[in-house]
Amino acid sequence: MIADLITGPLNGKEFRFHQTDPNTGKCTVQTVTADAGEKLKAAVEAAANAQTL
Repeated sequence: MIADLITGPLNGKEFRFHQTDPNTGKCTVQTVTADAGEKLKAAVEAAANAQTL
């Protein structure tokens, strides 16, 4: 779901979301940087290239 957001409507935009630990109930704020979509794309391509070697 996050991958769809950072490569789609939120591509190039920094955003934050809350993540709650189900065991403790502790809520933390996570930040997704504006370049996360590009980093994800590069990581997927690198993994795909590694599989073909």
